[in-house]
Amino acid sequence: MRGTLLVFQPHALPHVREFSQPPTQKEVQAVVGGDLQVVPGFCTIRYGAVVMDCVALCNANGKLKGLAMNDLATIAWKEALRRAVEAWAMALRSNANRSAGRNGRSSVR
Repeated sequence: MRGTLLVFQPHALPHVREFSQPPTQKEVQAVVGGDLQVVPGFCTIRYGAVVMDCVALCNANGKLKGLAMNDLATIAWKEALRRAVEAWAMALRSNANRSAGRNGRSSVR
């Protein structure tokens, strides 16, 4: 399995780490500097001109350890949340339009 880790560190530009096989838990822990936590809602990321699925991980104890806030990762997370909300709203409108069409009602706009 090939893949890419896009690593965001505070006060630095993201850097790319390619791998030819899945990284071990210890390798990923070394990158984030401790125990792993999945970042909720961070399931897509723009990489170049493409938005792709992802899994975002962070240091589970970063706040307790007083680690610096990661501004660029926070921006990417907020963009992922926005995309998720937009996809959810579009699906909701689509379902409402389908239901309205079956009931002979006008579509929702």
